[in-house]
Amino acid sequence: MEFVRHFMLKIFLNLYVFVWKLRAKYGTVAKIENNILRPRGKKPELILPEINSNLGTEMLRRFNVTLDKNGDFDVLTNAYFALEGTTSSVGSKTKTLSRLIWDSRACGAAFYHLGLRKGQIVHIMLPNSTENHNISVGVWLCEAIVSVSDPNLSKSVIQKQLEDTQANFIICYATNQKSIYEVLQSMNALERTSVIVLEKAIMSSRDKKELLLPPGFYSYHETIQEAENIPQPPLLQNGQLHDEDTVLIFWSSGTTGLPKGIQHTFKAFKYMLNSMENRQSGNIGKALTTTCFFHAGGFATPFENLVKKTEVVFNHGADIELIDTCETLYREIDLFKPKRLTFGSHHMVQLSQNGPKDKSLNLSSVLFASPMGSTVPMTLCEDLKKDFKSLVCVAHGYGFSESYTVLALTFDLQYLGQIGPDVFIKLVDPETGKICGPQETGEIYVKGGVPMKGYLNRPEDNGKFWADDGWYRTGDLARFNNRGMLFYEGRFKELIKYQNCHLYPLEIEKIICQHPQVVEAGVFGTPDSKVQELVTAAVVITPGSSVTAQEIIDLVDKKVDDIKRLRGGVIFVEALPKNPVGKIQRRKLIDLLKITN
Repeated sequence: MEFVRHFMLKIFLNLYVFVWKLRAKYGTVAKIENNILRPRGKKPELILPEINSNLGTEMLRRFNVTLDKNGDFDVLTNAYFALEGTTSSVGSKTKTLSRLIWDSRACGAAFYHLGLRKGQIVHIMLPNSTENHNISVGVWLCEAIVSVSDPNLSKSVIQKQLEDTQANFIICYATNQKSIYEVLQSMNALERTSVIVLEKAIMSSRDKKELLLPPGFYSYHETIQEAENIPQPPLLQNGQLHDEDTVLIFWSSGTTGLPKGIQHTFKAFKYMLNSMENRQSGNIGKALTTTCFFHAGGFATPFENLVKKTEVVFNHGADIELIDTCETLYREIDLFKPKRLTFGSHHMVQLSQNGPKDKSLNLSSVLFASPMGSTVPMTLCEDLKKDFKSLVCVAHGYGFSESYTVLALTFDLQYLGQIGPDVFIKLVDPETGKICGPQETGEIYVKGGVPMKGYLNRPEDNGKFWADDGWYRTGDLARFNNRGMLFYEGRFKELIKYQNCHLYPLEIEKIICQHPQVVEAGVFGTPDSKVQELVTAAVVITPGSSVTAQEIIDLVDKKVDDIKRLRGGVIFVEALPKNPVGKIQRRKLIDLLKITN
């Protein structure tokens, strides 16, 4: 029966993607008016659901609707090594929908009992676990604000985030409690802050001995167990939020400075719920994700279970470096049989380089793959299909933590995707401020949809990124054609300046990646006293290949103007330095060049 269902799903996806590509190839992708792009046809309205309760209550209502409709089922499965420090076997911890509902209510009651109130910020620094999302719902039941952040940050960055949030509640992993204690101590904030510590999924006797909680620190599991006897306060029943109330804070990756708190409103979250209900790929089947829950895309993925009978399997931990765990991921696919695979774009590079060592593993369940974080070369998609024989399509979209929706999923990786409802886009020349026409490269400005409320306690940054009349400056560069297709050209801050001319690294990277033995490339500028910057490339090649630097230089010379030549040379590296969402850290490439030389 499962074979028949899998076969029918494959046929459906193939047909759907075929029709989609025909429309994209011959139809109008976006309507262009005065060089401003908007959704094709009549302007679609941004229709949002009416919610007359607080967000936590609404989430529980949707959980229960799904439970009544489908019965109980597994919604979250946390995959981890059964024996820490080994690769001998894969274990898992599963949470059912009914358990998610119970834990969410218990969290709400426990947090309220500890003093959490409306409008306060709860700073959550957790790796991926089955508890992340019921903790968020519990916070929302108290009409408080969820702030999700990377648990691997340095103490100085943690302190800056806590200064911005003024959080009276912190939820962290057991391995982070020492750092959190030291930061709070340096801030003289121990007495006013409650810290809830989440224990490891598997705890050795040594771990338990080390889990000695100082005053003001509470065990998560003990706190939740005790909540069964705590009466539900009235606040959890009748609270109501306004559309512009902040409910969720993400943090920027910090590529251009310290991470900034990105405030999202109740209105934005309502849009997210609607988009998940209407998303075509949502009912394909079980999903396996390696993305981090403290990023926007990773945070939203498990909530698909609100409206669809879909189990999400995820990797335990935070930043998963697949270069060390590719084989484990392959075994997870063999074990859990996911239909969908969601991962960071940098993980895709690692997967393309590492096929399964154990040839008996069955990877045929995967029909749909979606890289997140940054654009990926088409060659990597073809490499992926060598191991995933049943893979029908690779899709990606365009968005950023500052906005839930900009461009929807696309199955043609050459361009960014379909413009979302109520969204307008224009490209602006970074030097002249002039609105760009077709085939002209400019910075992407976005208006409409559900943009962020603003950066938390950063008025100077709000003024920097918001232009006149509600346009948000993304810092990304793109061009569009006469049919409204948007093509990504890189980041504005990553432009290389050669003899007062701006050069786009991505253009040259795409050419380098055309070489059959090149896996990926990072192009950057190296300082030069005479011409400002020299175009330089860091290149990852297929293991065992014999590509020379001169081959790469000659390849580029044949296809670019004279000013774009690789005058800074080529260095070969094992991997490009990237942040947790897969974006190349070009400033670190200069350090690699120094080491190489």
